[in-house]
Amino acid sequence: MSLLARRSCRWLLAVPLLALAACVTTPPAPKRTLDAAQRHSLLQDLGAFSLTGRVAVAAAGQGSTPSVEWRQQRDLSRVKLSGPLGVGSLQLEYSADSLRLITGNGDILVDDAAQAVLSRELGFVPPFAALRYWILGEVAPADAAAVETRDADGLLQRLEQQQWLILYERYMPVSSSAGIAQMPARLTATREGLRLRLVVDRWRLQ
Repeated sequence: MSLLARRSCRWLLAVPLLALAACVTTPPAPKRTLDAAQRHSLLQDLGAFSLTGRVAVAAAGQGSTPSVEWRQQRDLSRVKLSGPLGVGSLQLEYSADSLRLITGNGDILVDDAAQAVLSRELGFVPPFAALRYWILGEVAPADAAAVETRDADGLLQRLEQQQWLILYERYMPVSSSAGIAQMPARLTATREGLRLRLVVDRWRLQ
């Protein structure tokens, strides 16, 4: 066999191997778990997040256990409560300037009228401005915390702020663009006979 023929044979044998190598993809590297400082930075700069779960509310001798969907877009909170409420589902939008509520009947109420419905159906008006931070496992920036207890990984376990006591009972790993963040899966907030217990089924961090 001539030298040219031998080189041609080697080339023909190499082509399938090159094609096979081209089809092999490198698996993506596993995401890192964020430490306390990285997690705090992620959550402080987070443009949007959402969660779905269940909430148990007890106040003034009455209680309810609606399912909850919370969607946060910058400073606008959109919360939907569905379940055993006297007016069916409740959809509310909260910002620093206003509170807007849509009942299951389609009635639209704002500010004082919306607070009146929440007081009647839940027994109190949740502290939405701070709650949007507490559900993330973060201290609300408006006021200093009276008590702030963290575990060895820097995750909040106990927080006292604005006369509320928040106990973080369980966390869950949640994927984000920056890595894996430990997010609250179960927490309880109490204040003077009021109790708000949240169990999160799913987080989405954007």
